[in-house]
Amino acid sequence: MAIDALVALLEQRAQEEREEIIGQAQRQADELKEASAAQVVEDQETALGDIENMARRAAAEAVGKAKAGARRQVMMNRQEILEKVYADAEARLLEHVLRSEPKQDLVRDFEEAISCLPDRDARLRCIPEFADLLQDAAEAMGVDIEVDEKAPVGVVVSAKDGSVVVDNSLSTRMKRRKADLAVAIAGALE
Repeated sequence: MAIDALVALLEQRAQEEREEIIGQAQRQADELKEASAAQVVEDQETALGDIENMARRAAAEAVGKAKAGARRQVMMNRQEILEKVYADAEARLLEHVLRSEPKQDLVRDFEEAISCLPDRDARLRCIPEFADLLQDAAEAMGVDIEVDEKAPVGVVVSAKDGSVVVDNSLSTRMKRRKADLAVAIAGALE
């Protein structure tokens, strides 16, 4: 019977060791599970922080692009308004000039233009409405007048050989001052 008792004792100890090993394995599994869960939470928080940072950067970039786009659009709108103002002003030039007393101004513009030519062998190109007003001044300087319905409002003088053209028309002078006018008009639009 001693062998039976010894076998029972060995079986009992084996059972206890097995239960101890299973308990340790269960505790280790629980610890690993808790550590894994904590690591997952930490990884998720890190990933979420990275995503939030990327979203902030993307939002800042989008806002920057939107602001730049808005500034471009404002500039384009201003340019469009300026072009409309210039077109309207040019369209009204002839009407305005004819309502005022243009002879003195036209003669002054003609004399200024003719002074830019090396000799007086020149041709004056102007609209029919100005031909009569400039007739005396042109004849006094020996300059031929070419009446042209499509000439710009003002005075265009050229050497007869075409080597020099002086465009002293109102629209050309206005174009020369376009940058100054743009600043003034933009200031008025603000």
